[in-house]
Amino acid sequence: MGGGIHQSGVSLRALLPEGEIVGAGDVRVGHVSFDSRMCRDGDLFAALRGRRVDGHAYVAEAVQMGAKAVLASQPLPGCPVPVCYVTDTHAAYARLCQGLAGKPAEKLKTIGVAGAFGKTTTSYLIASALSAGGRLPGLLTSLGYCDGREISDARWTTPPAHVAAAWLSRMVENERTHAVAEISGRGLRESRLAGVDLDCLCVTNWRGDEHSSGGAKARLLEQLLPEGVLVVNVDDAECRDLCDRHDGPVVTIGIDQPAEISASIVERTRSEQTLLLSFGREVLPLRTTLHGTHNVLNCLLAAAVGSVYGISPAEIVRGLEEVRELPGRLERIECGQPFGVFVDEGLAPDSLGVCLESLRETAAGRLICVFSSSPLHSRASRLRLAKAVERWCDVAVLTSSPVVGEVQEIGDVARAWSESSHCEVVLDRAEAVHRALREARPGDCVLIAGQGSGTYRLADREQDYWDDRQVAREVLYSLPQSEAPRKRAA
Repeated sequence: MGGGIHQSGVSLRALLPEGEIVGAGDVRVGHVSFDSRMCRDGDLFAALRGRRVDGHAYVAEAVQMGAKAVLASQPLPGCPVPVCYVTDTHAAYARLCQGLAGKPAEKLKTIGVAGAFGKTTTSYLIASALSAGGRLPGLLTSLGYCDGREISDARWTTPPAHVAAAWLSRMVENERTHAVAEISGRGLRESRLAGVDLDCLCVTNWRGDEHSSGGAKARLLEQLLPEGVLVVNVDDAECRDLCDRHDGPVVTIGIDQPAEISASIVERTRSEQTLLLSFGREVLPLRTTLHGTHNVLNCLLAAAVGSVYGISPAEIVRGLEEVRELPGRLERIECGQPFGVFVDEGLAPDSLGVCLESLRETAAGRLICVFSSSPLHSRASRLRLAKAVERWCDVAVLTSSPVVGEVQEIGDVARAWSESSHCEVVLDRAEAVHRALREARPGDCVLIAGQGSGTYRLADREQDYWDDRQVAREVLYSLPQSEAPRKRAA
């Protein structure tokens, strides 16, 4: 789409009444772009500040390319075209994208899913519960975007404003009734869904670095309609604080804390868990193949959202049970081996710690983890990452990302381990996976963390793509006959 969105045209004065327009009484635009190279005659150029690039430095180029007006947040003396000055260009750009797309969110029941982790799983559980109740949901998640007819791989957890507006518009065209959208920390900071008034906001948890910036809670609640429903996990202390900040209706879920929708765990094995879901006085059994206590909470959040839209408890349970597994979200690798193998994208200390805690609950033997750090981690986060793995694991293998070998980050994590810990550093990721799976014995459990279901193109290497799941399967089938699972006959 060239970094923009177009329609028949909107008035800046009407759509951005708080803006100060200099050089004209009003500007009517039919297309907006944040990429100066993609501007064409008659466009509005949105000068957005990114992490590496400041769009204000490219105003002259945008005007030369044909931009007839500029959206800016800092003075542009001598600008030859009208300028609309706003405090937050990201939010204004997103509202323009929604306006140019015909404000599709107003024609949908919009559900935002926020939190440090669990957003993707919860989003799919919500969509499944809605579908079981006869609703027609669309999805914007880190696993993909779905408009009811087409599914596209996701480049972003929360897509940029013009992409989000286009997909919401397609949902309307395909007669979707609801839209379920993940709200990432970056998506929140950059106001990517500004102009989308949420009918329901579901918050999984609130911890780690992703939502810790000042004012994040206030910005999130600003997107919820005054009469919109807030669904929160009250087992999380930071989430409980949100209840006091919202004047509208609130639905609570929890296991340890009193809540309107709760669950008790009846039985838990490596392959499934059986729960009793309590909808007030109504109690129903639920059998889910999703692993761990955190996924029980995710099921409860989805159940609460389903109840908000009048779906019966029986339909909700049916929808939740239909979600068998999500790629890269504590995904089981079953090749007949006598030990458990899971792959998870967990890279942040808290999300990885939750996965390890869940696996520890059902591991009959040792817990073995292959994990990596990220250049985006702060030194403090790398310390927390090391401590989380050290706390829950018997054996750990610290390795690199398949894309970038983070030598400095690996060193920081390795130095955080105590001398008594059983951890080794294996820089080659394939060798690290092989080492962990060769180490596993019957009853053990192996978690391969940090990449999940993502496939990555590798530079200067023989293989074109990397996928932890594929590598794990290849290693399992290459083990000596006494250890290896038997391949199924072709």
